[in-house]
Amino acid sequence: MSAYPIRPLDKVATLIAGTGFPKRFQGQVDGELPFFKVSDISRCVRSGGRVLHEAPNWITEAVAEELKAKRLPKGCIVFARIGEALKLNRRAVLGTDAIVDNNVLGVKAGPDVSDDYLYYFFQTVRLENLSRATTVPAVRSSDVSQIHIPVPNRSTQTEIVNKIDQLFSRIDEGERALRKVETLVERYRQSVLKAAVTGELTRDWRTANRERLQAEGGTGQALLDRILTDRRQAWETAELKKLKAKGKTPANDAWKSKYKEPVTPDTDGLPELPEGWVWATIDQLQTEFRNGLSRKPVNAPPGNPILRISAVRELAVDERDIRYYVPKEDEDVSSSCVEPGDFLFTRYNGNPSFVGVAGLFRGPQPVLHPDKLIRFSPVRVDGLVPQFVEVALNSGQTRNHISSRVKTSAGQHGIAGGDIKVAPVPIPPVGEQNVIAARVESMLSQVLHLTTDLSAADRKANSLRQAVLSTAFSGQLIKQDT
Repeated sequence: MSAYPIRPLDKVATLIAGTGFPKRFQGQVDGELPFFKVSDISRCVRSGGRVLHEAPNWITEAVAEELKAKRLPKGCIVFARIGEALKLNRRAVLGTDAIVDNNVLGVKAGPDVSDDYLYYFFQTVRLENLSRATTVPAVRSSDVSQIHIPVPNRSTQTEIVNKIDQLFSRIDEGERALRKVETLVERYRQSVLKAAVTGELTRDWRTANRERLQAEGGTGQALLDRILTDRRQAWETAELKKLKAKGKTPANDAWKSKYKEPVTPDTDGLPELPEGWVWATIDQLQTEFRNGLSRKPVNAPPGNPILRISAVRELAVDERDIRYYVPKEDEDVSSSCVEPGDFLFTRYNGNPSFVGVAGLFRGPQPVLHPDKLIRFSPVRVDGLVPQFVEVALNSGQTRNHISSRVKTSAGQHGIAGGDIKVAPVPIPPVGEQNVIAARVESMLSQVLHLTTDLSAADRKANSLRQAVLSTAFSGQLIKQDT
């Protein structure tokens, strides 16, 4: 309940719908009018801004007339009116006269309401609550027009806005401090991962165990030799199984010549590794390396669980992030089944920082994977520690190699499986892999605790903002005249 008079929004402001934006006019950087899209609003808000000035799309007055575009005046509040972006409740203010596309709605304050007051009021409005019950969430101008807004006199509005600005500036200061801490935490995390794959993390351990390591002779090269032997044996076993399935029995060993030797690492330009370590390639470590299923899954059962692309992030696979795949009659999906101990790479993503990241699938149950994820099944050999391999795939020279091979097309970013297979991977001795894995787990658990605390602080800051706004529009933020 507010202490101020309540009025329908359309009595104190004008709602302006956007305009369709044909592709033939998009991408122009010359013109008199910026043409803003939902993505421009999101970019502005995510960067901590409020006012839209520059746009990636501009049109001329002549094109605006051809499109019968409605010009939105400077100071107009703009926001997404359709799709998932509507639920994000992001608002921006036009810093100049502009055109917006038809996925955007604008609201311009009338003489009884100031632009800043209206902007802050819209920070309290949850548009998804007005959304029509359709597959795609959307609101109409008629829905928004009936929102009720408290309308004190203009001088009181100014007092309210000034008080909100004052309180928000204090919250902003706290959030800036949080961002600095987040930066330091991320630097620490990256330094841990780098130290893990360069040997710095276990330098003390190697020094303390040098005599024992030399006596045992358990080097990374010895481990790699065993991996390569088991890799070939795994291929021969699988090949014999295929031949028997076809009713064929080899008369001699000639069929073994079909084995394709894995790519060896190109060590030119790679840094020197600690004593006992060796460079390998992902190709040398794998028994299977393949894309998944390309047919589109469904959102609900029935069907076989299949991971979403978003399930794979750096050092993580979220087995709960799934959809459902309904096989066609007699379709064999076994080659797209991810088993515990397999690794998954993101092959394709709109965000280049996610392309080529890898996670270890820990199960508990097998699951299918889609075409935009690559499954890397390692040689199952005692001594290749999965937790270490997961760290190595996302760090140091391995990550540098993969990142440098990412290609961009039509705004999407991807990498070929062949480029991932030749990535260099450092292989320490078995005992050192276990020590690295344990130390990284311990250190990253500390990072997780810190990031959890920072996220809680972020939520608290957002709650404080909402509390300030709620108090402001109920009439309790400033003293009322008696």
